[in-house]
Amino acid sequence: MGLSRDTISAKFRRKLRGMRQKIDSMNPHFVRCLKPNHELVPDYFDPVMIVDQLCSGGVVEAVRISRTGYPQRFSFSSFVDCYWMLGCEVVGQTPVTKELVRAVVTVIGFDGVQVGKTTVFLRQQKSECLETLRRQRVDSSVIRIQAICRGYIAHTLYRKSLESIVKRVLFYLQLNA
Repeated sequence: MGLSRDTISAKFRRKLRGMRQKIDSMNPHFVRCLKPNHELVPDYFDPVMIVDQLCSGGVVEAVRISRTGYPQRFSFSSFVDCYWMLGCEVVGQTPVTKELVRAVVTVIGFDGVQVGKTTVFLRQQKSECLETLRRQRVDSSVIRIQAICRGYIAHTLYRKSLESIVKRVLFYLQLNA
């Protein structure tokens, strides 16, 4: 009869260690559930109750702390991929380096940006400004592309119409000659 020498606490520690290894190997995201109302009626939200739950759960405080620091973080490549059009004069380089990111930030002219070893940190207000600038640049580019395409289509239709008119006039002149 083989008696197991593992005690309950040893089994617990082994299972806990395995669970910690699993958690450390993953990137967990936590979801906070909120009770929408006391009556549990669907499609009815009690705003006072929800705000109270957010405050007591520490969510509002965590958001406030996050906003005071640098809540927006980008890797160098994702920053350049997202905002290259704002500093396109310097983005011609192939490898994305810290110097390239700094050059893009300099061309953009923002001061609320910190460039780390591998990450670009943005304050919330600066991130919103950058997104507004990017959206304006994209919108103006789309409008320009649409104008060029419409001009090409109109020019093509005009040329076809002109050719058709010339053919009809030549045909009419040949009939009357």
